[in-house]
Amino acid sequence: LNATRSEMARSIAAIHVILLTALYNSQQLDASCDFDPEIKVNPQTQIAKPGGQAVFQCVGKGQNGFVLINGSTYSFDDQNQGILKTKKPIINYIHNFTITVPVSAELNNTKIECRFDCGGEPNDTTEAKLIVAGPPLAPSLDVTILNRTSLQVSWNEPFTWPGFEIQSYSLLIRYTSSGNETNKEFESFLTSFIFTRDSAAEECEDIEFFLTATSDVGESSPHVAFGGFPKDETNVLVTTDVSFQKDGSPQVYIWVKLESWSTYLTYNYTLSVKADSETIITLDDNQVEHIRSDLVRARLRSLLTLGEEYEAFARVDSLVDSSSGFSIFTTESEWFTVPSEEDKATESEWFTVPTEEAKATESTATQEEEEAKATEKEEP
Repeated sequence: LNATRSEMARSIAAIHVILLTALYNSQQLDASCDFDPEIKVNPQTQIAKPGGQAVFQCVGKGQNGFVLINGSTYSFDDQNQGILKTKKPIINYIHNFTITVPVSAELNNTKIECRFDCGGEPNDTTEAKLIVAGPPLAPSLDVTILNRTSLQVSWNEPFTWPGFEIQSYSLLIRYTSSGNETNKEFESFLTSFIFTRDSAAEECEDIEFFLTATSDVGESSPHVAFGGFPKDETNVLVTTDVSFQKDGSPQVYIWVKLESWSTYLTYNYTLSVKADSETIITLDDNQVEHIRSDLVRARLRSLLTLGEEYEAFARVDSLVDSSSGFSIFTTESEWFTVPSEEDKATESEWFTVPTEEAKATESTATQEEEEAKATEKEEP
């Protein structure tokens, strides 16, 4: 009996151990399935260049951890498509593992998610994003004439992704007429360059400037600007056209045309009319009518006297930069005379309205001429 009681006691103790172990294990399993509401993916946003690697860290509580990349699922042990995951030791049922993603241009704006489950629905997690950096944008480019032999080429630093700063600039200079090219390299901190005309460059020759920026990711597309050197002189032609208004008062149109000019300069026109060496009126650039870049006109309907002689005077300024003091100006004049009363009467032309009989005679003559021409064409 005592032996039986002892064996029963040992059996009951063993059952207690089994039950306690099972209870402990079930509690541990429940704890491992107790989801952490703050599963984290770090960094939230990562910028990487093609050919590199992006590394994210996932931390969270649960079982069966897996990764979603653009909706595609990868478990801890997957190495498909080069997705590598390094699982760290589990402490207090907290999973901590890293994801290494090979970067390609196709993965731009990729969504990275880490999740855990216990065989059921996975819990939610914060999302991270992978941005694939591209080359910098094309830098803006501007060409300014400094003087007859120098141009200033300047640019602004373009947008580039953080962490991939501009390393250098490349400027290609091409002469349009000859096709000759010159290439210059600049360090990243430079934003301007003084280009001086060489002996082979012609005045007013078109020059193309192509500027690109390079970062660690690649080279930008080029920004193109045009420039040229102005001619030393601009030929100006002044013409006048005198006529009379309906009330008989005189008027004059003054035309100013540039016969040789540069598309890279801005011209300012000043017109004046003189009588007996005295200026009776002056019109500035805002008071003349700009027909084209190289042609303006002005209309004067008052201050003119019949039978008087006048001088139309034009000054054309091509001010490049007020700060540099560089300016080209040309003057030209044209004399004109307003007809007197006697001249007006002499220049008047009389005409007679033809009668119906005259119209018929003219029509018959015209028809005979056409028939004669047709006969001539038929003769060999």
